[in-house]
Amino acid sequence: ICCFSTVHTREDAQYIIDAVKESIRELRANGFAFEDQTAAHDENNIPISSSQERMFVLSRMPGGEGAYHQTMAAIIRGSLDIDKMKSIFLTLMKRHHSLRASFTLKHAQLIQTIHDINDIIPCITVQDSTNEEIDMESLVQSFIRPFDLSEPPLIRFFIAGLSRDACLLVIDSHHI
Repeated sequence: ICCFSTVHTREDAQYIIDAVKESIRELRANGFAFEDQTAAHDENNIPISSSQERMFVLSRMPGGEGAYHQTMAAIIRGSLDIDKMKSIFLTLMKRHHSLRASFTLKHAQLIQTIHDINDIIPCITVQDSTNEEIDMESLVQSFIRPFDLSEPPLIRFFIAGLSRDACLLVIDSHHI
């Protein structure tokens, strides 16, 4: 057994194994049921954690819709290749399954479903604001809105052209 030092004998290892088995028998005898978690889901439908369940419930409460948003805004100087940015956003969503997740009730249990990237329409908004007087804070706040957790993606991208050589990038994601 790799976790033991070389000073331990096979008898020592067997003693620990027997103690663990006895503990499991006692737990079962006292009503503790071990569930096969793998039988309850496939690789695309995953039971959610207790913290995800809390976030889901709180996000459904009045006033809680925006509680678990993670928003980032940055000004990018220089010319920006919009198609390249869209490609980067898609790569990001492809790599991180949590951005392609949705949360629904199935058989009275909240389930997280991971969607194929080809089944998702990315939320990428591009706006030309070069001829407008811009209040950055208002522009960012206008982009942030509640997520429908039953529909992926759980991330949105917003690019607003501010001038010929500057734009505002806003990324808004749900923390669930």
